[in-house]
Amino acid sequence: MCARIIVSFVVLAGLGGISPGAIIEYDFNHPASYTLTEVNNAGGIRVFDKLFTSFYVDRTASAGAVAPGLGEISVRGVNVNGDYGLIFSGLWQAGYGQIADSAITFKVTVPEGYLIKDNGLKLLAYGAVWGGGVSITENVYAGDPSTSPSIANKYVYYTRNGDNTSSGIGIVEDHKDFTPLSEIWVVKDVGAAGGLNQNQLGYATISQFQQTFSQIPEPATLALLAVGGLLVLRRRNRYKA
Repeated sequence: MCARIIVSFVVLAGLGGISPGAIIEYDFNHPASYTLTEVNNAGGIRVFDKLFTSFYVDRTASAGAVAPGLGEISVRGVNVNGDYGLIFSGLWQAGYGQIADSAITFKVTVPEGYLIKDNGLKLLAYGAVWGGGVSITENVYAGDPSTSPSIANKYVYYTRNGDNTSSGIGIVEDHKDFTPLSEIWVVKDVGAAGGLNQNQLGYATISQFQQTFSQIPEPATLALLAVGGLLVLRRRNRYKA
């Protein structure tokens, strides 16, 4: 129990204060969701060791389709085996011959001394029938996406064939490593297409997906090393005494 308390204290002390002000500090003990508008108004949302800021959404939709904007997309924190990130929730919906699309841009920053080394993307809630399909295409940039080259890309999707006889095909999770950086920009294109099957029954929807990031050095590893160093020093001092 004592070791756990020490580890927690070292980690929190090392991660504190990467940005002042009214930034949303995500609390896993009291989970809540925030619209991207709320996050922008607060100056960002910090999920343990990662700060997410500067959200922007550009959306397009055919008549009858649904593509959410800043006020309709919400986020909450997620921890997947020590990799922290966000779960995005919204409604992308398209019927026969329709397309719904939202391009989401945001920035991710880690505290001084840490570097983001990879990120993952995963579809969580989605569906498609009669030729419909959903997809998320993503690019990671080392700086402003309008002037910087892409350093990594990901693609996840799910689709059903036009006669709806198959159970669907797709790749619902993707992960990429890249040159470690203290700050990255992410641009993702979230889309649903209703399809063009002969029965005009095509339909597709996405309501939730997940984004995680990992860094070097990992906070838990640093904490354990720090605790180990303290124990070694204490033991040496005891022998000297």
